[in-house]
Amino acid sequence: MNIRKAWLVFKKDWLEIKRNWQVLLPIIILPLLFAVIFPIIISAISTVPADEMNASDFSALLSLLPIDTKHSLDR
Repeated sequence: MNIRKAWLVFKKDWLEIKRNWQVLLPIIILPLLFAVIFPIIISAISTVPADEMNASDFSALLSLLPIDTKHSLDR
């Protein structure tokens, strides 16, 4: 394939993406969400000391799991 033709197709598609905010918005938001926001949330949660977590919190979480998952965890 000719590089020049591929480049023309790329430029045409990129101009179309820039004009359409419904396509451009997910291209911007999803990487921002996975690369910045989720790591900040996870690091904030991981700073909670283990002694502040109760066993009842964990058992309440386990009670929300589907029955098949509970059985696979019991093994």
